[in-house]
Amino acid sequence: MNNRNKVNLSVKELLLTPFMIIPLLAYRKSTYKDRLEKDVDRFWSIHFGHLPDSYDKGIIRELVKCPEFRNLFYFRLGRIGRILSRLSLFFLPKMLLLRFGIRREDLGGGLFIQHGFNTGITAEKIGENCWLNQNVTMGWEKDGKPTLGNNVRLATYSIVLGKIHIGDNVTIGAGTTVVRDVPANTLVVSQKPRYIPKENK
Repeated sequence: MNNRNKVNLSVKELLLTPFMIIPLLAYRKSTYKDRLEKDVDRFWSIHFGHLPDSYDKGIIRELVKCPEFRNLFYFRLGRIGRILSRLSLFFLPKMLLLRFGIRREDLGGGLFIQHGFNTGITAEKIGENCWLNQNVTMGWEKDGKPTLGNNVRLATYSIVLGKIHIGDNVTIGAGTTVVRDVPANTLVVSQKPRYIPKENK
């Protein structure tokens, strides 16, 4: 998707623009500027069906409207992001219980987080253009942390644990626990539910 449409900021977004000067300067100077731009494009393409004509405007709108993007934005900026999140506590707060346990250099661009409440992202490495839903857990087992390829989607309540590799273009279905490697181009789902008749009492 390459179509970029002109963005007209809302009154609220315009009023908050003066508070965006430092975040925008931090974005422009960031080591991970290119990954942040991929994040903006991904959020916009999913939320609005097109790309913003300006990354500054795109960042302003997502920071105002999307707490998941705020967490990701602050995380990408590292120490400066942590300071900004504290300074912005009352008008651009982070989403509670959306946590990153990964090195910034190991988190690929174009990440999209949908309804990110109660999601823990602890991984060795995450590729580009991944999609995480709410109540997702990625984390340690005694042997290490998972690695995700590109274009991986983790649906709500999915769990990925241990030193395993999830290949490119994999979808982990809702409520599915994965503790082994998954080859590329695979859909992983839980077993079908069993229907057990209850005894009448």
